[in-house]
Amino acid sequence: MRFGIITTDDDPLWGGEEGVADYFIKRFSENKNEENDEFIPIFAVTGVLPKRHEIDNYDGFLITGSHFSVNDDHEWQHRLSQLIRQVYYKGLKYGNIRMYGMCFGHQIIAKSLGGKVAQNPDEKFFFGSCPVYIKDEFLNKDYVKKHFDDKKRPFKMIKFHGECVTELPPIATIIGSSSQCQHEMLMYNDFILTSQGHPEYTKNTMKETNTAIMKRIGKLKSIDIKNYLTVIDEDHCDTLVEMVRSFLKYRSFPLDDSNQSENSKTNNNQNTKVLNQKPERKNFKFLQRQKSLSVSIDDPFYM
Repeated sequence: MRFGIITTDDDPLWGGEEGVADYFIKRFSENKNEENDEFIPIFAVTGVLPKRHEIDNYDGFLITGSHFSVNDDHEWQHRLSQLIRQVYYKGLKYGNIRMYGMCFGHQIIAKSLGGKVAQNPDEKFFFGSCPVYIKDEFLNKDYVKKHFDDKKRPFKMIKFHGECVTELPPIATIIGSSSQCQHEMLMYNDFILTSQGHPEYTKNTMKETNTAIMKRIGKLKSIDIKNYLTVIDEDHCDTLVEMVRSFLKYRSFPLDDSNQSENSKTNNNQNTKVLNQKPERKNFKFLQRQKSLSVSIDDPFYM
């Protein structure tokens, strides 16, 4: 299968977007070469995003974290938001694509689909890890159960952020919360999954790279960083990466129509019909920036 890693961070401490892509490819390819999955870097900040018809070249996408705020007004962020909406429509119509976003990716997906992002409620920058309490309906999904049993709950997730999703998109479902962040993990239908935390981070990543970033931006004192590093819990970091891989690869029905059962075909047809139905929230609109017009969620412009 072929997955696009959409990098959104050009920080020199990461080695630019190339360094971010290398890190993600290593983390998500470790010990999995026998599956012949491809992870293709896509540079959102300095490169070109897939066009609408090129989305079909991928089975799914990962959107990384970033030192940028989703509330910045960079042109590349507007292009990324449009791509997110196009992926959402493709998933809604066909159900054969997946997208996962972490931290900045979590936030820009929420904002692109009608939510709001602002400073953390406690106005503090979060550097460390925390337990994320997951709803049973998500824990019962096949791609979660194979990695997390009763002994591995709640999720222990590493986090590094100063902003969070403060207003939920109308089409999102909360599947995980923490004491620090109400909208910790979100799901959109069954094909877009996001987390404020970083499943890909390790304690060493926080120590070697993110500590240097924190010292540069001056959000925390050195003694506080040192103390937070000592209590970071990375027990689940590799398991979380495996869960994300399983989510990206999971399909509820065969992709080859000739091999589908009648039930699978019925489910696929139902997914296709959803696009022609009016959304539950009739007032949910996106802003078509180029024309300064409000367009409804079922506008074919985003197909």
